[in-house]
Amino acid sequence: METSPGSRLEKVLADFAEQYGAWSRAREQLKALSVTARSRDGVVEVTVGAGGQVTRIRFVDNRFRALTAPQLGDSVLAALKRPGSRSRPGPSP
Repeated sequence: METSPGSRLEKVLADFAEQYGAWSRAREQLKALSVTARSRDGVVEVTVGAGGQVTRIRFVDNRFRALTAPQLGDSVLAALKRPGSRSRPGPSP
């Protein structure tokens, strides 16, 4: 039995709607991804969102108080340059 053009079109549209929904959910999940990395000295932790924007800079403990301003700046830059090492996925704040 042959299906009518109308029912074939309905099936195509239903398949499209299902695929579009899955794509939309995946896109939202990707937007929520973030990566957190710590500087090599362990003083600074930086979280970067899926778009590459810095969403959080955290001083891990009070050791940052013993650093000079240039040392602290270097520690922040070091954490920013470590996007994959010792990173953990997590929700964006």
